[in-house]
Parts: sequence; C-alpha cells; structure tokens
Amino acid sequence: MTVLQQHVPRGLKWKPEKYAVAERLLAQGHTLTRMADGADYNTEAGEVMSWRTVEALLKRGVVVALV
Repeated sequence: MTVLQQHVPRGLKWKPEKYAVAERLLAQGHTLTRMADGADYNTEAGEVMSWRTVEALLKRGVVVALV
C-alpha cells in the first residue's frame, strides 16, 4: 500500500487514541507492506498495522493499493 496522507479523517467511530496510533504509524514511511502471513501490514519502520485498520484507511483514501 502507498500512504497518501498521514492524517486520518475523523468519522470512523474509532476511539481518539486509535486515530493517534494510526497517524503515528502512517508517518513512518510511504509504504505499508503485507506481512508474510498475509494478514497484517508492516510500516517502513517495522511496526505492525492491523489489516482492519488498513482496510478502513483504504476506503477513506488515506492509502491506495500498489499497482
């Protein structure tokens, strides 16, 4: 996935701390890479982002699938 923006639009019905964590992870680079087990994603710094979070961000246009 390619990170298009580091700000997550509000309105996802997440707790405030989840927005902060997602934005911190998005700020770690320009790409998210699917982990070897095929479920979650790694940031460029090696931290894990849940596939559910990535799906929500994909629907909001925060990230896009690599072509």
